[in-house]
Amino acid sequence: MPVSTSLNTLRPNPDKPAAQARTSPGEAPKKRAGKELVIDDLAMLQKKKTVYGPISFTANPGSLLVIDGPVGSGRTCVLLTIGGRMKPSTGTGRVAGFDLRTQMKQIRRQVALGPFPQLNELDQALSVQQHVAEQLLLHRFGFSIGSARVAAAIDAMNSQLDTAEPLARRAHAIVTGTPIPGDADLLPRLQGSERIADLTPLERFTLSTLLALMDGPELLLVDDVDQLRAVDDRARAWGLLTALRATHPGQPLTIVASCEHDGLDPDVIEDLADVAGRELLIYDLPGRRLAARTSSSTSSTTR
Repeated sequence: MPVSTSLNTLRPNPDKPAAQARTSPGEAPKKRAGKELVIDDLAMLQKKKTVYGPISFTANPGSLLVIDGPVGSGRTCVLLTIGGRMKPSTGTGRVAGFDLRTQMKQIRRQVALGPFPQLNELDQALSVQQHVAEQLLLHRFGFSIGSARVAAAIDAMNSQLDTAEPLARRAHAIVTGTPIPGDADLLPRLQGSERIADLTPLERFTLSTLLALMDGPELLLVDDVDQLRAVDDRARAWGLLTALRATHPGQPLTIVASCEHDGLDPDVIEDLADVAGRELLIYDLPGRRLAARTSSSTSSTTR
């Protein structure tokens, strides 16, 4: 359902420039240059034991960076470090143009947490519209949010899913090797009145992802795509993440997502990168590059 309001125009963000915060409904948000994600010899130690690292990588704006590793490999801590929520023991980095060790507060303003199992799970007792209202209220410092604004936000989310649908279908077909038959939607659409307890795992994943994008972040973090136990749900989730990088309004959206070891086959990287015309990288832990691909270069794999 096309609407004239994008997620980035629904409310002002006090941590971003005033000119960008005051975009009027129906006006496309102004694009601004994204910044590289640069990690250099980053490591975390606790009680002389290695949590992760050292790892090093560079991702261009608009990239999808996949952190591949088994349970207990430290991949969640890597994501939280990139997001300015945990401080590394050694190493350096720059996220959204800010220093990873000394400017963690500024990084937190530019990096959003998407689905993170056991960290920011949706409240089962609330509805979709209540979660959207909560997200709007959280960033408006207590101003009341009317039902019309909440409905507009949900419409904007569904409009973004409509835009992402064609690319997501292509990505899903690459991951699974089988196109979705007929005219059935690949990506679930959101209904405001539905309770979280009644949503499918993929619907909850989608809602969590779009809630995180409401603040117009430069970088989105998604932990453990394999929390979706159904193989087809995981393929649809990769389709969603692949498409969002190319369809998200405003600045280039970089996504860093983690999965279990062998959760995403490097053999599909070349075609997935071409779907969105953006870079796609896979690193394992402790930091070996498994695959890298841009839409204009050949793939490189070491697995």
